[in-house]
Amino acid sequence: MESFGDMFYTEFAPAVRASAIELQSQRNSIQLEELLDALMQALPGYVMLINKQRQIVAVNPAMLCVTGVADTAELVGLRPGEALNCIHSDDAPNGCGTSEHCSVCGAVLAILESQHTSGQASHECHIAFKGNEQRVIDLKVFATSIVIRGEQFTVLALQDISGEKRRDVLERTFFHDVLNTAGGIHGLATLLVEHKNVPSHVEDEYKNWLVEMSGNLVEEIHHQRKLMMAERGE
Repeated sequence: MESFGDMFYTEFAPAVRASAIELQSQRNSIQLEELLDALMQALPGYVMLINKQRQIVAVNPAMLCVTGVADTAELVGLRPGEALNCIHSDDAPNGCGTSEHCSVCGAVLAILESQHTSGQASHECHIAFKGNEQRVIDLKVFATSIVIRGEQFTVLALQDISGEKRRDVLERTFFHDVLNTAGGIHGLATLLVEHKNVPSHVEDEYKNWLVEMSGNLVEEIHHQRKLMMAERGE
């Protein structure tokens, strides 16, 4: 039975890591692949090339920017969650991918699936960062298995979809509120049409409600329009 301090201990993905010598050899092989380097530089989002042990071998400029480091060498050997400062990256002694939380991480799942199928896998990932700011982002993760000089690697591309997720929530809330208000208006209008002998004071009250509810509906639509314009930067 594995002990908690064991270098192979894991609660999900394999814990073993490549040695410093193996990492340097992999780096040397990658640096000879000019086309791969050009492709990584051109890909949008945060892009990493990782080895079978899920350790970073190369990154694109966006990854350097988001991690706040100046040299790729500072990230080599780290796993994605460790490089991005994920709040769960040190929950287990063997780092990113090896804790219980990692079993539902879209990035780890995409990597493992891609490695298993030798193809491409895509998942979504909700990552919370360490620190006092409680910053979280939603990512679309694309993992693509490639073979370089006989060795398997994975191109891991992360696309920030936080804005898209936020818009989805706002739109769902908007349509929910609009349907509720429109349903109320329809109900009152139906009562007025179907009940001809409604007392005048009740009819007046219904009409006032219709004016108020229709005004609320117009206000909700205007508010949603402003939000959409703000999201587009207009």
